Amino acid sequence: MDSIKTTPLIKNPSSPSFYYLSLEGITIGDTRLPIKKSAFALNQDGSGGMIIDSGTTITYLEQSAFDLVKEEFTKQMQLPVDKSGQTGLELCFSVPSNSQSIEVPKFIFHFEGGADLDLPGENYIIADQSGVACLAMELSWNVHLWELSAAEYVSGS
Repeated sequence: MDSIKTTPLIKNPSSPSFYYLSLEGITIGDTRLPIKKSAFALNQDGSGGMIIDSGTTITYLEQSAFDLVKEEFTKQMQLPVDKSGQTGLELCFSVPSNSQSIEVPKFIFHFEGGADLDLPGENYIIADQSGVACLAMELSWNVHLWELSAAEYVSGS
């Protein structure tokens, strides 16, 4: 049995009602992305940081992290990018009409203290009946917001 790993919650005096985590990195498939730790840092002025929120449908990442996630995820998916914009999400893929399921690369969040969260695909892919599957992540300009349980929002997968 694997040993239990934990990561501390961080207080932000500017936003005391939110739960912040110390995210240190992201892996897509077997590729640890070269994201600077400062991209996830909670700044002294209260900006930035990573909030965990069970009531948010998608995950929001700041620009430098999001761009690297988007680039690597696109490289590793075995499906063409859907550029129709019909979902309103930044990165979507066209799913063949005869597909019952799709293969997606692993998505792992690395937290302070050595805690790694290897998410199941239904937590970061939103699929629908129209033949589109999207990465359930968007760009944020100030704070990272991680959706704790996006699985209940997946439909048609």
